[in-house]
Amino acid sequence: MSHPSATTLIDETQGIPLVEKALGVQFAADRSISSSQMVRFTASLLGEYPFTRSAPLMTSIEERFGDAVGRIPINEVRLDFTPPDKNRWQLMTDDESTMVQVQENRLHVNWRVQPDLPHESFEDGLHRFLHTYGSLLDILEKEPPHGAGAAPQPPVPVFWEVLYINHVRPGPAWSRPADWVAVFPGLYGMSSPPSGCEIETASAKLTLLISAIPGRVRVEASPAYAGDGVSESPIFFLSLTARGPIPSPGTKESIAKCLRAGHDAIIETFRLLPQPDVAKRWMNIP
Repeated sequence: MSHPSATTLIDETQGIPLVEKALGVQFAADRSISSSQMVRFTASLLGEYPFTRSAPLMTSIEERFGDAVGRIPINEVRLDFTPPDKNRWQLMTDDESTMVQVQENRLHVNWRVQPDLPHESFEDGLHRFLHTYGSLLDILEKEPPHGAGAAPQPPVPVFWEVLYINHVRPGPAWSRPADWVAVFPGLYGMSSPPSGCEIETASAKLTLLISAIPGRVRVEASPAYAGDGVSESPIFFLSLTARGPIPSPGTKESIAKCLRAGHDAIIETFRLLPQPDVAKRWMNIP
């Protein structure tokens, strides 16, 4: 798949609905990050990411590709009996635009929209992620996971992931939830309700196989509210997640190739979801 030009990237145009994106990897369950390695890694980032907090673990996802059917837990009831020493650390920059998230089997770097700050390009975000991933590898190579004298067995990355989250606020494209099926025909396939009915609201899920490399794009859309808890407004929540296996031996170059392919698949998917005139307004398609 060819790379979209800079003018078509939804994270490089003005007036777009993008609010957050993330690049990440998941490590094998039996080759994960130890507690001491995580402490050293987070301590090494405090100069650039001075704000820290703990959060519940991200759910580990086991997904099959090829002839086997993918398995992914979605909307399941999950009872969390995570031990106190098993948590996810979030480290943020001063302006809160960038966040590193790390747990024993996950590393993610998120970018979040902030007032008066430009949107970070995908390539800049990829460079930041690979730099952070390289810092983690330096820590892992210096400290074997099983104590002094143990043979180094660094964590093995097995899945890559690219996430784009969009909050489409009311405006020229839509004013009520009933408009969504017309604005996003690529999601709903219904431009008008059947006779005698009126659309009240709409949610949608879509899964696509990536042809360039093993992987999938998952699209989820639903009604939601955004705000500070005091003043909230209705939005159209739209997330696109690309995910796939990392080929062995999991080098930085192979991970970068997978993340780029996942990003390209997300951009091409997003291009086809809204009406053409809406897509032009959001993506600046010539």
